[in-house]
Amino acid sequence: MDPARLKGTLPAFVTIHSGNNHPGAGFFEPSVAPLPIGDTDKGLQNSKRRREVSEADFNRQIALRTKLDDGFASKFGKGQRGVRAYDEMFNSAVSLMKSKDLEAFDLSKESADTRAAYGTEKFSKGVLLALRLVEHGVRFVEVQYGGFDWHSDAFTKTDEMLPVLDQAYAALLTDLEQRGLLESTLVVIATIASAMGLQHNQALYSPTKRPFKMGGKTGKPIAEVLA
Repeated sequence: MDPARLKGTLPAFVTIHSGNNHPGAGFFEPSVAPLPIGDTDKGLQNSKRRREVSEADFNRQIALRTKLDDGFASKFGKGQRGVRAYDEMFNSAVSLMKSKDLEAFDLSKESADTRAAYGTEKFSKGVLLALRLVEHGVRFVEVQYGGFDWHSDAFTKTDEMLPVLDQAYAALLTDLEQRGLLESTLVVIATIASAMGLQHNQALYSPTKRPFKMGGKTGKPIAEVLA
């Protein structure tokens, strides 16, 4: 990848379908927080200037906002991460609104054959969006595909969900290779292990909360777990 692509106006971290419980930047500075995308069909919403607002009026409003906030930001910005977060988010949004790279969020730019290769599921479209974002210089993209914390009927659910993952994953690797990005891209699948029909209080039990025993309430080890 051309190193210049990493210096564009797109954020370095985008998360797709993560919901409202994503930890964001955690204890790090807000500048490294992800940009969340909830609906891949709609892309990055509210990212364009309203038609009735001219560019001159828009810039005038930005300048006025900066002037009004300058005193407060100067006094509290250095020591208050929340203040910095607001300013950084606002400035990044304005910069992104003017970026030609906004088309990265538009899946309609891909051919019908390419979209079909990934599939029509929500997760499938998220993976295709991830490809486009990486192609436009985004360094880290997370696509969530929830619903794997199974405690019953695991094999049926496997048959339902894994084909969606397999199709999108295979299409992603193929396109990364064809677009010359596979050598510079690390693709990771991270998941949990299914409980395979066991209940929590059977597989992990302690009358005093700790230490834990790999056994039922009788204290007898569960051989199926230890086998």
